[in-house]
Amino acid sequence: MTQPADSRLFGFVLVALAILIGFVVTASNMRTCVGVTERKFVFKACFIVWLVVFGLLGFMYWLQPPYRYILLIPYLVVLPRMIYRFALQRQEIRQQELDERRLKAERSRSKT
Repeated sequence: MTQPADSRLFGFVLVALAILIGFVVTASNMRTCVGVTERKFVFKACFIVWLVVFGLLGFMYWLQPPYRYILLIPYLVVLPRMIYRFALQRQEIRQQELDERRLKAERSRSKT
């Protein structure tokens, strides 16, 4: 069974729009990093999320219809949880880096 060209075009446009928005969000996350450790973590987290997203897209293209839809169930459960965990870890890293900066500033003030 083939799909009409309009629905395929609509699907490609939606996927392209989602990827574009994802790149904007990734760039925004990288730009708002405070320190080096946070930047490294955000880069790794974004890379892992992009691997998962492109892996799902590849499997959705490759698998047959009943299995491609079953694959969405773990994706829709795992991806939001991953993003939430990454956000919590990023907050912890940011707080640690800010605490280290404050401590260094206090030490430099007490030396003078």
